[in-house]
Amino acid sequence: MVGMEEWLYRDLESGTFHRSFTPELADKLAALYSIPVEDLLDDYTLFLHRGGGELLRRYRESKGWTRRQLADHAKVSRTSIRCWESGQKTISQKCFRLLAENLGPDFLSMLRM
Repeated sequence: MVGMEEWLYRDLESGTFHRSFTPELADKLAALYSIPVEDLLDDYTLFLHRGGGELLRRYRESKGWTRRQLADHAKVSRTSIRCWESGQKTISQKCFRLLAENLGPDFLSMLRM
């Protein structure tokens, strides 16, 4: 019904699937179960689902910060911010945790809006 292999679905149900899945698959699963996609995804996967770098840019702009200011608050390099926002690089799970830890709860709450 969602266009995935049975073994993958079994791994998802059993909790042994530890990779991010595509936004399309997340949307199909949410539709299948008639639940919000947010209920299926952890914060990191939801961040990727919501556009990752684009969401980070919107967060920065909502604060009125430059990339340098965001980098200082997040304790990462300005180059990383630029690459993430432009889509040149995907934010790793480790870097996402660092962002969440250093930017505080309002960053994570933006994911759930």
